[in-house]
Amino acid sequence: MSSCTIPSAVQNIHDDLRHFKHDKWGWIIYRSTYGDDEAWTRFQQTINERSRERMAKPGVPPEVANSLEWTFVSDPITLDGASRDQLRRRFRAWAAEAGRTEQPRAADHEKNWNGLRSQRYTYFVQVDEEALRSVVDADPSDRWDVGWVNLVRADEEQDFGRDAKKEDAEEADDEEGWMMISAHMLGPDFYDAIGQMPENCTNYSYFHSANVTVRTFG
Repeated sequence: MSSCTIPSAVQNIHDDLRHFKHDKWGWIIYRSTYGDDEAWTRFQQTINERSRERMAKPGVPPEVANSLEWTFVSDPITLDGASRDQLRRRFRAWAAEAGRTEQPRAADHEKNWNGLRSQRYTYFVQVDEEALRSVVDADPSDRWDVGWVNLVRADEEQDFGRDAKKEDAEEADDEEGWMMISAHMLGPDFYDAIGQMPENCTNYSYFHSANVTVRTFG
């Protein structure tokens, strides 16, 4: 009887790092609210502490643990109150250059074995006021109260399974192609999972507002 071993999330990330010849993985995290600098500092500390705990677990290759980088971007002049569409334009301009400047060993091919681009240059994280407060004001004694952030796909044509046809095209750009994810999902497991999703996937869980709406695999 033959057996099949399913690779773990960290192993998949490890393989992608070698395939792309990348030295970094992890998302760009944009701050779009600027009323509380102390809360932003606590937010960064929380995300980094959770990441260190996850990277310290058995089975995480040193190459994966040492190359994780959450890139926190704070710019009150241009990002205060920025919409997702504005962030997309900024991110795409950054990604067009960053693939070469921050990954000097990068291979010529832009896609992995599954035909997908690196998650670092496909998605980014937006932290607005609601997301910030949800993380820093979470109850540490409640394991389910960890807050959330907004995961945004840079290519607005990808809508996470929702109907992208709206009369107002500008509204569609800003309201489609993103989802709220639990803040504890900023780690290798979800990073790998979202990287395995084909771009025409129509059955995917997503959250659309503070009144959580869930769509499951079907």
